[in-house]
Amino acid sequence: MKKAKIFLMVNLMVVFTASVAYADAWDNAQRFLSDTSGKLVAMSTLAAGIAVAIGGLMVKFSFGDEQKIKTGKKLIWNTFVIWAIINGTTLILNTIAPYLH
Repeated sequence: MKKAKIFLMVNLMVVFTASVAYADAWDNAQRFLSDTSGKLVAMSTLAAGIAVAIGGLMVKFSFGDEQKIKTGKKLIWNTFVIWAIINGTTLILNTIAPYLH
């Protein structure tokens, strides 16, 4: 029973001091999310543009080969899906970032 009381007291001390000790960590997390999300959107847009251009060139220069046409169209479609997922994730992160404080 004595061990349980000591364990409970130590845990309560950790919980009550954690809010003070990690206050700066929340500010850092919020800044990190806002900085990273802008860079992630820029990089994903650039990569998506390159991938769509490559997919378009694959379709354009397939010379009637159905497999190359399918591969090019699949690359374009998958690029749009992944780009939407990445931008949706950054939208969610930017939405919840102000509430982390």
